[in-house]
Amino acid sequence: MIKSLAISAATAAFITATGAQAQSVETHQMEALPINTITTQYIQSTATAEQKACPKDTPVGKLTQEQRRVCFGEPQEEPFVIRLHGGVDEGSAKQIIESLLQFSHEDPDREIVFYINSPGGHTIQSMAIYDTMMAIPNDIRTICEGRAMSAGHMLLTAGTPGLREARPNCKVMGHQVSIGTSGTVEDNRIRAEYSEDLNNSHIGVIARHSGWNSNVIRDIMSNDVFLTAEEALEMNFIDRIIEPIKPPPPEGTKGRDDIPAWLCEGTRGDILRACAGRNFD
Repeated sequence: MIKSLAISAATAAFITATGAQAQSVETHQMEALPINTITTQYIQSTATAEQKACPKDTPVGKLTQEQRRVCFGEPQEEPFVIRLHGGVDEGSAKQIIESLLQFSHEDPDREIVFYINSPGGHTIQSMAIYDTMMAIPNDIRTICEGRAMSAGHMLLTAGTPGLREARPNCKVMGHQVSIGTSGTVEDNRIRAEYSEDLNNSHIGVIARHSGWNSNVIRDIMSNDVFLTAEEALEMNFIDRIIEPIKPPPPEGTKGRDDIPAWLCEGTRGDILRACAGRNFD
């Protein structure tokens, strides 16, 4: 993704000290090299166990910022944070785009974490956000919190490969672009062509970032498709499910005999299925 990148002095010094490819290169010279010409092959026996887990023979410029931190021992900076909580519209898109551009201008190497909890929204505005995500060098970690539906699904899938995540109870919903009809027959024909173009763009983004053929994704999403986090992972819409730190409590053991009498009194007792057939005398 990153064609050329200025690397830190610590990274350059590490490469110079340990790399077969870079042993004769001084630190100040290293900073001028195109980073895609340097690979992780130089990590040898002097590296830590964590560094030995780095992808082998991979151009440094193709590593995520998190991978570079692990491989070279660079200090981890707090990521920038953006949140989409609600629908995608002109207001939310403007705020997100401005934040993406501002963060990238402030530090083009720092990771941006994009939290998504959205029912979807305007396709054009979601494409504007997507275009901005693709126009900046920062890695973008997308995280589904609650739901990522329609336009939210597309933005979740468009995160940096390896950095697309979801909470365990996140729900993902994908579908084709909706179209409304009003006005003259001729106007509706024009709108139909316009909507088809938007739909092709929407489907194309999801297909490219998930590895599916666009025609297959179009058929899969011919209607609303609701997915659990596990199903979204299997479809390659995300890369990882964020496991909770706290273990869930065990399955409850209380049964119908433990239902209190007051819960089944009056009209409520006539309606609740749990109260059917219960005799509290």
